[in-house]
Formats: sequence, C-alpha cells, structure tokens
Amino acid sequence: EDAALFEYVGRAIVHGGRLYVDIWDNKLPSIYLVNALWQLLFGEHYGLHKLAEVAVNALSVGLFAVVLRIMGVKAWAPAICALAWTLALATVLDAAEYYALPCILLAYALALSRSSAVGAGAALAIATSFWIPSLLLVIPLLADSDSKSTRRSLIVGFTAAAVLYASAMIALSGFATIVELVHSWCSYLTFTRTSERPFVVRFLAGITWSGVGILFLVFAMLVRKPRTKRERFGLWWACCALAGA
Repeated sequence: EDAALFEYVGRAIVHGGRLYVDIWDNKLPSIYLVNALWQLLFGEHYGLHKLAEVAVNALSVGLFAVVLRIMGVKAWAPAICALAWTLALATVLDAAEYYALPCILLAYALALSRSSAVGAGAALAIATSFWIPSLLLVIPLLADSDSKSTRRSLIVGFTAAAVLYASAMIALSGFATIVELVHSWCSYLTFTRTSERPFVVRFLAGITWSGVGILFLVFAMLVRKPRTKRERFGLWWACCALAGA
C-alpha cells in the first residue's frame, strides 16, 4: 500500500535520510513530511498515527460544516454526516487526498466568508503540495468573486506560498533532483500496460474504473443554467472536481 511507503519514508527522514536523495518516491514532499511529524510525535506507535489521521478527517468534517453554514445550506447537518460516513469507510487513512481536504475546506471557508483571500490562496497551495489537482479548485473561488482586488489577493496568496514551497524543495534536495522528480511524473502518467488500445477506449476504461463515470452521470442529470450566484459557484466547482478526479 502507498500508506506503508509514506510511513517508511517519514521514518527514514526522522532517522536522517534525505528525501529524493537517500530515499525515493515520486509524490510531493508534504505527505512524507506529515508522516515524519507523526514519527516525531508518536514514534513507532502506529495506533497513535491512525488516531492522528482520524483527527485530520474529523477536522475536514468540521471545516465542511463551517463552509456549508457560510453558504447558507439548510441541510448542512445531514451533509456533514454523509461526509463523515464516507471518510469513515476509508480503508487507508494515510493518503495524500485526506491531508489536502482540510486545506481545501479551510481555503473555501476563508474565501467565502471574505476573511482572507490571501490566506485562502495559501491554503490551496498547501493542498496542492499534497494532491496536485487541488490547483483546479482555485477556479470556482475566482469565478465566485466580484472584486478584482479579491481575485488578485487570492492569486498572490497562492503564488507566494507555491514559490516559497518550491524554493524550500530546491534548497533541501537540489535543483537537478527536483527536475528529475518532475520528469518522473511524466513517465508515470504516460506508462500503461494497455497503451496499444485506442485513447478513447483507455479513457472510457479509466473513468469507469475510477468511478468518475458515475459522478459524471449524476452531474449530467443535475446540470442546468445557474439561476443564482451560489448555483454558478456549484457548477464551477463540480466541473473542476470532475476534471481533477
């Protein structure tokens, strides 16, 4: 399982291993750094690691409730119960997406409440450092804003955090190593055992296997011309979420 490798790399970092130099995997550093943090806090008591990972999911549920209340969703209670139940069914707790989720929801809470567009952008940059498709979820927030200054602040927050993060990566691992990391993503994306099949066949097989096909059918049944600003926001979000998935 990926989670076992994340735990291994986190443990190696705590014991002096250099990420991407002494130990290699092709994810961004955040998932490994979190696992290194669990090692520092809890050592090799992996039951405590799991409790921490459950706490991260609980934080996501709480932030989701905040976002729904900000948006005035009347059925916020059953909605958060549905999210909590979905996360409770997770067979692997230590996944990059589950660490990205509270960052995404924090960004949405900050942006939709008009608390801090810069903070929202930075939170989405951190989410992207766990799970790259999080980048797409900047688009609904940009579309939701009626103010050029707010959109500018959102972009500045995201860009500043991303640049600082990338600079830290280069300082820790070296520019050549980061280039090699990015190159490995290209190899990972293009490798397939069914490459001899036509692209359309591979695409349809992919969305069927991943469950995105079901999401797309539900989306197609519900989509209509937005009547309110919130419906427009929801439409943008659904499109970006489907593209990311």
